[in-house]
Amino acid sequence: MSDEIKHECGLAFIRLRKPFSYFQQEYGSVMYGLNKLYLLMEKQHNRGQDGAGIATVKLNTEPGYPYMHRIRSGEQHSIAAIFAQIGKEIEEIEKSHPDIKQHPGLMKGHINFLGELLLGHLRYGTQGKNNVQFCHPFVKRDTIPARNLALAGNFNLVNKDELFSLINCHPDELERQSDLGAMMEIIHHFLVKADELSPGNVDISKVLEKAVALFDGGFTVGGLTGNGHGFVMRDAGAVSKYSDDEASKFTGGRVQSRDGSGSTFLSIDQLDKDMVVMLKDLKVAEYSQPTEFTDERGKKGVRIVQLITKTEPHRENLKDDYNRIGQRAIEEKKNETLEKWFMQKISSFYINIDDDYKSCPEMEKWTPATTAQK
Repeated sequence: MSDEIKHECGLAFIRLRKPFSYFQQEYGSVMYGLNKLYLLMEKQHNRGQDGAGIATVKLNTEPGYPYMHRIRSGEQHSIAAIFAQIGKEIEEIEKSHPDIKQHPGLMKGHINFLGELLLGHLRYGTQGKNNVQFCHPFVKRDTIPARNLALAGNFNLVNKDELFSLINCHPDELERQSDLGAMMEIIHHFLVKADELSPGNVDISKVLEKAVALFDGGFTVGGLTGNGHGFVMRDAGAVSKYSDDEASKFTGGRVQSRDGSGSTFLSIDQLDKDMVVMLKDLKVAEYSQPTEFTDERGKKGVRIVQLITKTEPHRENLKDDYNRIGQRAIEEKKNETLEKWFMQKISSFYINIDDDYKSCPEMEKWTPATTAQK
């Protein structure tokens, strides 16, 4: 919290380790957690932010009673608007129960956002429109508590379309625009799988290890699950700080395709033969032992390889590769439009082609422009 606040999202996370009665006795208010959340959010407030939201989870609720709640606001003074609405809820309860603030158990039962886990977020919009639907936290609901998920954060992923494709997810237009939407689907996918294997006994750290390995980009994210897990995580910044590999140090350690697409889904023929041998005995999410290698420029180094995901060979189809095909189609349309624009404008450009490159086939389309200028 000591860092200077700049143009970025704000994130606040609180986990109360004591019962509400403790805070009533020690601090004179059952609202201790919500008050702290408000202060943390206000400290990160800057004028560029265009919305806010909070999510809370109540522990040990009776079956059938709500345990996860969320509120968001896209108003100009969004933090104030959110906590004013919570204040109005308390005032309404006090009309029929004037002394309810003296009874922590009743407060927890009647006030939606009085939970033991609290997650707050301030949005500095870089994706999507300026409306409340893009404010965090995002929530994924389920009838099983352990499979409910709330997420909020600050990030920039470069592979969200690949993430959707990986789990064969076809997002709506709002979710498709959001990095958080892709992260939500991936984490929830592994969360459900873990709960299916061990109902009610999910190891959240293992769920996150599997999910985070797939995220390509920078991020700081906080989350809550309906059964009381809370977490804050960030990208592996050590890669960009310590790696000497120019091809992957700024991509979170991921090797990218050489076709210029930036994809981190690679075929065997795009890997060097030594890496293919290393991957042969690795299972998904496993790491190799540190191994010496020589890169394309003859420079020696040491690398540790992780197999993030593996897809069995198959003929490309819309069912398994919908997002990848769609993204490729969009890129082709962009290139066609750009090429058309160049061909229309090329005669009005001032162009000088070096003699060494005039025989290059790629330069032929520019030659008429150079001839016309002589």
